[in-house]
Amino acid sequence: ATGQGALPYDERLKFAVRDQLLAVVERYPSLSVRDEPFTHNDGRTVHLLRAEGTVPIYYQGVKYNIPLKMFLPEAFPHAQPICYVTPTSNMIIKPGHSCVDGSGLVRVPYGERWSYPRSNLTEMAGTLSEAFGAEPPLFAKPAGYVPPSPPHTSSPSTAQRPGHPPPPPGVGLNPGAANPGAARTPLYPPPPSDRLSGGLLGSQTRIQSQPPPPPPPPQPQAQVQAPQHQSQAPSSWAEYHQRPAPPPGVGEPAASSSRVVSQTRQNIQQPSPHVLAGGLSVAEGTFKARAITALSDRLRSELDVLRAQSGEEAERLLTLQAELARRREDIEKALRASRAERGA
Repeated sequence: ATGQGALPYDERLKFAVRDQLLAVVERYPSLSVRDEPFTHNDGRTVHLLRAEGTVPIYYQGVKYNIPLKMFLPEAFPHAQPICYVTPTSNMIIKPGHSCVDGSGLVRVPYGERWSYPRSNLTEMAGTLSEAFGAEPPLFAKPAGYVPPSPPHTSSPSTAQRPGHPPPPPGVGLNPGAANPGAARTPLYPPPPSDRLSGGLLGSQTRIQSQPPPPPPPPQPQAQVQAPQHQSQAPSSWAEYHQRPAPPPGVGEPAASSSRVVSQTRQNIQQPSPHVLAGGLSVAEGTFKARAITALSDRLRSELDVLRAQSGEEAERLLTLQAELARRREDIEKALRASRAERGA
């Protein structure tokens, strides 16, 4: 095809392009395919095919859906796809991510080693899912978040490159640059809580809440008792190490403070009720148990299908055996009749 909206792909490779798009959509049904204008860094605008939707990841036992766009360049499938994460209005790109820059452009080793026909879109999407599960590129915008003002300069090094889609409104490359003294915003998705509204990373599936943190150590008392003139010496080194160190200028700590510190240490040393035998958390144990149950159900259903098929095959063989016996009897009757006619 020719014209302004024509697709720029090689006519000899159009079936290879179609097959790869069909395969990735079949593997990830949330992706949809259409053509869209794309502007290169040199200012050229062309119509490219792209797969847009979400890819699932699992982070700390929770499922998240990462919004993604995969553009097919003119030289595809010989050239790697151009991939972007596309955050929604309540998401922010993680600054300093290992494979996603501030504009959302994704660079992974699989794409750098792209080689057709060994490489394909389905494996590319799977690689992105694994990389994002290890280090999520997006996190929820915190309440009261104030985006930094963009730099007032027209230098080409800081101007936005035309080949990148625009970032979410008001989000720059470093959310903490405008206020270095402010508290640092968490770069990872927060753990799941009882309220799932607010949007962490797209739609999510809550498996198990995280165990509560240990209680904080007790605060020093406002009034400290006057030091005693003579402290009682410890009877052994073990007793000496077990006794808490007094604050500066104080001989013996208060008895109530000592009991609180001892109770706190016991609480910290006790194993968490959210940890199973073998070091697995409740979330991991629940996830593995559900996976084993699902696999057992699937194997059981496949076994039932095989049993039904084997029963049908056995019935067919018995019918065939009866038919062969009947034909053999007819042939023997014909032979006996023929011998009787020759004898007469």
